[in-house]
Amino acid sequence: MNRVGRLITPWLFLGFCLVFMLLTLTKIQNWDWGFHLSIGKHIHEYLSLPEREEYSFWAEGRENKIISWSFSLLLYEAYALWGFAGMVLLKAIAFGALALFILLRLKQELSNKDTALFLWMSALCMLLLFLCIKDRILARPEIFGFVYLCMFSYFIQSLISKTGALQIKTLWILILIQILWVNIHISFVLGPIYFTSFIVGYNLQNYTNSQFSKNIPQQLGALLAIIISTLANPYGVRIYELLYDVMESAVYLFEMRTNLTIWALWSLKGAMGLGAVWAAIYWSMQKQFTKSLPLIAFIILGANANRFFAVASIIGLPLMAGALYDVIIRYRDQSAVGLNTKKLIHWGTLSFFVVIFGVLVERVYSWTKEQDFGLALKKERFPYGAVDYVRKHQLSGNMFNNFGFGAFLMWELYPSYQVFIDGRTQVYGKDLNTIYNYLLTDLESWNEIVKKYNIQFAIVRHPRLVAGKITDDFNRLFQTAWKIVYADNNASIYVLREDSNGHLAEDTAAYEKVIKVMQSYPQFFLAYNNRGSQLLELKRYQEAIQDFTKAIQLNPQYAQAYYNRGLGHAHLGNDEQAIADYTRSIHYDAQFAPAYNNRGVVYQRNAKSWNIICEDWRKACQLGDCRNFSLAQKNGRCE
Repeated sequence: MNRVGRLITPWLFLGFCLVFMLLTLTKIQNWDWGFHLSIGKHIHEYLSLPEREEYSFWAEGRENKIISWSFSLLLYEAYALWGFAGMVLLKAIAFGALALFILLRLKQELSNKDTALFLWMSALCMLLLFLCIKDRILARPEIFGFVYLCMFSYFIQSLISKTGALQIKTLWILILIQILWVNIHISFVLGPIYFTSFIVGYNLQNYTNSQFSKNIPQQLGALLAIIISTLANPYGVRIYELLYDVMESAVYLFEMRTNLTIWALWSLKGAMGLGAVWAAIYWSMQKQFTKSLPLIAFIILGANANRFFAVASIIGLPLMAGALYDVIIRYRDQSAVGLNTKKLIHWGTLSFFVVIFGVLVERVYSWTKEQDFGLALKKERFPYGAVDYVRKHQLSGNMFNNFGFGAFLMWELYPSYQVFIDGRTQVYGKDLNTIYNYLLTDLESWNEIVKKYNIQFAIVRHPRLVAGKITDDFNRLFQTAWKIVYADNNASIYVLREDSNGHLAEDTAAYEKVIKVMQSYPQFFLAYNNRGSQLLELKRYQEAIQDFTKAIQLNPQYAQAYYNRGLGHAHLGNDEQAIADYTRSIHYDAQFAPAYNNRGVVYQRNAKSWNIICEDWRKACQLGDCRNFSLAQKNGRCE
């Protein structure tokens, strides 16, 4: 590298680190910061981890498995110093460190023969990296996992001396990184995977060059030392059991799934995948297996799990850049290539890179226009109003909450209230799927849980319309014994009518405010449906039917609205319309037990065949509601 390049490079590196930090100064909006702050506060105050679960009432007493405890403590200390601004700054510092070590990796892979080419390729790689990780710019321990992975790859590549020998003496740096890594994020397991692929590649490289490694025992010892260093955590060897528990949970498995459509060739992920495959082939052809084998390992990870695309990019980009740089330099510097051709290749390549640079800058700029920057929490995303209502009215009993709200409610309401569930998948394990996800389809299980755990009020997220489908729809859980007493743009609060919070259901003025808020939903059909449900309870059946009809007009596939309209018609004696609505409800949601039950009731009222009636009630019983079917069996009507 010439003198100008040596002067420019440090400033370019500093500039990219600062740009990365500035781009990550976005407001906190991920859901799980609350439980990290809660756990960090406990560690700060008691100088120990919470051994038994105390934040969730139905998981109370279980072992509190905390892999990312050091991140929780670090996040809490940042919050204690500067509030949410400290959390945003911590996030930015982590991404600044990631940018620094990516640049150092690029310096390892790109030679110094051509300063302009080196600088332009470094700039392109940094923009590409940002686009690959932009969806993971969150206040989560994962971001430090990125940093440690990049540091690990940098120091692993530093193990090879200029003569090609493996310098095991510098292994202590990798061990130190691994100890820090294992206490901050479950991605620590990538360290041993990377080191294994590296030493296998190193020995394969020597073998293909007719050289044989004399220090294989030392290499195996180094691998063993790295694996042993992962035991330097509060759980020792059980860390791998906890790792399995986390990866087995429903939420983590969802993030691990690959959506094959995103790997279309015209997408960023598809292009990155093709580039990584090409680079792996190129390095293998060059017998550089210390590069190709780790790259292949991370290609497999990135292709099989959405969650690993970012880490695959962190490992892959420097290796892809190195391969492309090597090809350009090799071809341009061939003796058979004339001077004019060399200049054409040089300036043509730089011109192409300038165009790509402009495209990537535009994509990053478009992303920034969609972001909410600031040293703060994105408060409008969280149910602060619901929390204020709970505190003001001092609601009694245990609280049900949806998964996303759990961590926030833990931070805001504990120890006065425990949450039902939150994002700590390692605490709940398989029960996360069994207890929570099935509640929305199994009303009988829901009623049992309400009684068993003395649940008297619920804070839940409004249903949302995502890709034409309704998600987070808790309405059916609260159709009969519950009453909505609070609603804002984030959440609703329901209380049991017959319990100690029931008096709040009689607050007419408050309820009128709820109705107004419901009408401001982005998915307005839900407002009509919910208001219609309340009109049903007031026995204003004709008005309720009008609301349900409006909901159906706005969303013709909303099964709940058909069912509710059927209830209104049934109360008015419009049995044909009731049967038609129950049938449409079943058509759009074949697992909705109340629609079968009530259709059977109307059939019975119209003296239909008991075979038809029993068929509906039997189906309802199979779905968890056996009241009518059991009674009919006792009376000898149904078999």
